[in-house]
Amino acid sequence: MLRYPDDIATTFPFASPSGIASVRALWSGGEALEMTLGCGQAVTSGAGTHGISLVVAGRAGSCTVSIAFGPGQHGAVPYTLDVRVPPANLTAPDAP
Repeated sequence: MLRYPDDIATTFPFASPSGIASVRALWSGGEALEMTLGCGQAVTSGAGTHGISLVVAGRAGSCTVSIAFGPGQHGAVPYTLDVRVPPANLTAPDAP
């Protein structure tokens, strides 16, 4: 939950063995929130008033997603955050 003024932004670290991640945040109430998703040097961001979906393809390893109040927003916003990361690519067995 984001709560003004004590908790206006939150960052969640996670790992992606493939470097690919998709994140979706949903909330009700119409407040404007902003979200940033990064894996390695690949970073994307977006904003919305009921939900935000982002996808990034970067370097395998550490990733972060941040969610924050947009400019001029106040109050308390409960939200759900869904993070999905595919497994690392499997190598094909050697052909006979």
